[in-house]
Amino acid sequence: MKMKKYLSIAILLMLMATPLVFTSCGGDDLVEGIENQEPTAEIWIEPYHIKGASVEDVKSYMASRMNHFTMSEQVSAGCVQLVYSDKRTGAGIVYSFSLDRALYSVIDTEPISKMDAILRSLQQSYELVSEQSGVYLFSTTDKSTAISIMPVNKDFVYVNYDFISR
Repeated sequence: MKMKKYLSIAILLMLMATPLVFTSCGGDDLVEGIENQEPTAEIWIEPYHIKGASVEDVKSYMASRMNHFTMSEQVSAGCVQLVYSDKRTGAGIVYSFSLDRALYSVIDTEPISKMDAILRSLQQSYELVSEQSGVYLFSTTDKSTAISIMPVNKDFVYVNYDFISR
């Protein structure tokens, strides 16, 4: 059982690292890059992120709202993951589900050019908890969901949704 758990974690880590493999590793300062970006008219659609949602709920949402993404489903003994990717922009979303097929994690990888749009959108719906060195942490008012935004490199930013158990 422990081996299955480690396999699931290893798969998730590999999926999170994929953007790093396909992008250059420049020596540019990430925080400086964000601060010096010109404001853009980029829009960002927040990914589906309801704790405990089913695989079918996510598939339905993505098919209706984000049908430009390509989906692959990865099933292991430990979990189910839906991986959505946009070949044009390099964006991607990983939905992770527990054994009972309930959503427990969402990781959205977006082009860094959308950082301002992401921050504007999240500031309208969530409370800003902290900002340090270009890493932002938001929360729902009931503290049931934490959303972190962090640059991965000079090209991409992660938006992570973590559901807090009570």
